[in-house]
Amino acid sequence: MEKVNWNSNKLVKEMRAKAVKNMSKACLFLEGDINKSLTGKSPSAPGEPPGKITGTLGRGITHEVEKKPDSVVGRVGTNIIYAVPLEFGTSTMAARPFMRPGLERNKERVARIMMSGR
Repeated sequence: MEKVNWNSNKLVKEMRAKAVKNMSKACLFLEGDINKSLTGKSPSAPGEPPGKITGTLGRGITHEVEKKPDSVVGRVGTNIIYAVPLEFGTSTMAARPFMRPGLERNKERVARIMMSGR
């Protein structure tokens, strides 16, 4: 009988590295897709993604990947001050969502990237 050496620490380390890599790929894909949705006319119609005037909103969309002790967390978002009013609307303006629809239309693709890296 052949002896098998099991190095669970090495396996866990490799799996975590792959999870971080795949999460980064998934976030980058999602970031790009959301940015591409910002190409319409401005002002956009209620319910449609914001139109592109200067490109600041699109350039402000970014991502981060955080390694936690038991998980890997990916975030796609923006710190552009007018992104939240566009996404959710205000008392005087209907929403022009772009982040949530981007995730919704890409859930399966993001899951596939997370599982296979493609």
